[in-house]
Parts: sequence; structure tokens; C-alpha cells
Amino acid sequence: GGAEPALASFEELLAATKTPAQAEALRFARKLTSAPHTIVDADIARLKPDFTDQEIAELIDLTSDANAFDRYTEALRLPLEF
Repeated sequence: GGAEPALASFEELLAATKTPAQAEALRFARKLTSAPHTIVDADIARLKPDFTDQEIAELIDLTSDANAFDRYTEALRLPLEF
């Protein structure tokens, strides 16, 4: 329980992870968001010790969907809050 902490930076988010696997998934999602063209086999290999192929595919899908939605709503200049 309890409230989620307010995080001001990516470094704080990494520090708040409960496992090294979560931190690696966050680093991967960040790279997929900011520079998807730089994802290489080694990035996937770093996930494989802790995640199944299906979980890695889900991570890629969820991150890509969120990124696409964010870019779409930015183009429409929708407000962040209603």
C-alpha cells in the first residue's frame, strides 16, 4: 500500500525500482522511446535473463503503443490534463 512517490527524474525512477530486472526494463523502454533506431540485439539480450520472449514482446508493444499515442496527441496539441 501507500502512495506512489513523486519522481522528478529518470534516475529517481531507477532508484525506486524493486529489482535489477525492473531497472533494465526501464532503461530499455527509455531507449526505445528516445532512440528506437538504435535498438540492437544486445539490448534484447540484456532482457533475456529476467524476461521471457513473450514478456519482452509485451514490453516492446506497450512502450511502442504509449509512444505512438503520445506523439499523436502532441500533434493534436491536446492538453495534458482535462
